[in-house]
Amino acid sequence: LICFLIDLRTPTYISRTALIRQLENYRNIDCLQSTTLFLIFDSTDLYTMIPRDGALNALARLLNKYSKNRKNGNLSIERILQLARMALEANYFAYTGNYYKQIRGGAMGSPLTMVLANIYMLDWK
Repeated sequence: LICFLIDLRTPTYISRTALIRQLENYRNIDCLQSTTLFLIFDSTDLYTMIPRDGALNALARLLNKYSKNRKNGNLSIERILQLARMALEANYFAYTGNYYKQIRGGAMGSPLTMVLANIYMLDWK
């Protein structure tokens, strides 16, 4: 799970030289396996278009697959899912002096949204 989450926090576009260095680093920390998948595609407004329930279900499947005793560190899978749902549902923004609640997808620029989008797309493949 750690190797998976490390990759989710890295930029989606890097130079060729940086890519080679990243792959070497990936290999050095034993994350590069014969089963490792590399995916490339582009989607417009991905973060705001992913269904929240779909992202949370994909997160639950990932946590169930890679956790031990239904825990990741000191947090139970249920608690992680509760926190993720709360973070997704508590997205507000201001536009032209008015406040709005985001009701679909996740907030652009949110590290959690980026991770959930990647988990959802990996699960979707």
